Amino acid sequence: MSSNPNIASLGQWLNSWVTDTGAIHGFHNHSVWGDNPWRYGDNTAGHATFASPLIAGVARALKQQPDPRGREWLERMIRFQATSFQENGFFKHVGYQCGEQLHVGLIHNVVPCVALSAAAAEIDFALEEIDHAVRTVLAACDAGGDGGPGVGSCTNQEYCRIWSRLLHMNTYDHQDWHERVPRHLDYMIETFHVRGHPDNECVGTWRGTGGQEGLEPAEYYGLMIHPLLLGYQRYGKQEYFDEALAMARHCVRSSWVDAEGQRRAHRLWTEITGEWRCLREPMLIGGFGMTLSAIQALLEIQADDELSEFLTAMDATYAHYQHEAGFFRAASGWGCEQDIIPCTAWQSHDFLHLVGRHGVDENFWDAVFTPNNRVAAMFGQSLIWLEAGPHWAVRGFHWADGLELVGRKDRVEFGRDKPGSLSPTRVMPEDYQIPDEPQFLRDGDQFYQWAGRTDVDTFPELQ
Repeated sequence: MSSNPNIASLGQWLNSWVTDTGAIHGFHNHSVWGDNPWRYGDNTAGHATFASPLIAGVARALKQQPDPRGREWLERMIRFQATSFQENGFFKHVGYQCGEQLHVGLIHNVVPCVALSAAAAEIDFALEEIDHAVRTVLAACDAGGDGGPGVGSCTNQEYCRIWSRLLHMNTYDHQDWHERVPRHLDYMIETFHVRGHPDNECVGTWRGTGGQEGLEPAEYYGLMIHPLLLGYQRYGKQEYFDEALAMARHCVRSSWVDAEGQRRAHRLWTEITGEWRCLREPMLIGGFGMTLSAIQALLEIQADDELSEFLTAMDATYAHYQHEAGFFRAASGWGCEQDIIPCTAWQSHDFLHLVGRHGVDENFWDAVFTPNNRVAAMFGQSLIWLEAGPHWAVRGFHWADGLELVGRKDRVEFGRDKPGSLSPTRVMPEDYQIPDEPQFLRDGDQFYQWAGRTDVDTFPELQ
């Protein structure tokens, strides 16, 4: 097995979820907190703004290897994201793991601002559309205040808002928020940073001002490290770099090795019965890319053996847990659908990081645009994730009922595949079914194919 993941294969899988309109669909399974639209009774698997880092990743790949197919793909995604607004100026489709029933959320508005501004730095088209979109949304997010942190703030979300301002100022060469940003960075450091986990060379952050019982999960530290590094480069304040480096050490020294021998991101630090403990899982596998990209950016400023070795180890982790179809195993420790449903939003972050870290070669775009017509199966403790062409499903093993969800990558709605004997109106349409869908039987730790088509790639492999 390669020590590095297959970036083109991941790109092909992500592309399979992008519609003709440029919407990035996906079953938005939140493998840090464990919720998803199905658990909220919201049967939607459409666009989510948290998937927008895919735009920046494709822009980065396109700059490295120009290609008309890649440019059309990128233009389509930018057009959708940069024109999808609510009446109040927020982006549409900010619900993420809650589905389309949620219409507010700072992080899900500013992440696409980051993605669009990062993309604009790599390309020479759609710059006016991106500029308008970012300014519109930041103005909406700033309404009623000075657009900065305060009582009730969530740390990673406020840091991400600062990041979006810095990226936009750098990309569009202006100083509209130049005086505001260092004031906000100083407030974040003073209010949210805490040393000592696991040692005094490490800095974590409280999750919010409402309570200090736990630190932010490891995945979110990229949203903090990136703006601190940009702040250091723009304002020359050494403290910003030092805090970013200490945050990176917090993530690296809190990491762990799982049962399969792979380096993994920790979940978070929290206080239990008066003692601070580092919790490991349940925790995502696919989706750690934003923090890794921040550590990569830090290394481009200053070499550091400890951080460099960590990135190499995480490359191996991605390679180990990558399915033949391109996506990564979602998580471990949940024991349910959260472990196996790969979320395009999380894994777009991985794509952005991996393209930046390893680059793409001259064969990249051919691989991205070559459809995978085989069936992909990811086995969990009690459920199976299945994909085949435009179809996807979450099934139980044979003779063991599961969620029995069916959907299509080109449709927003999904639902439970119920027996026709219940009511014809409660059965999902026929074109939601995977043709000759494979069925699998589990016997303890052994998996066997019971019926259906045999052009199947499984993870783990069948016995």
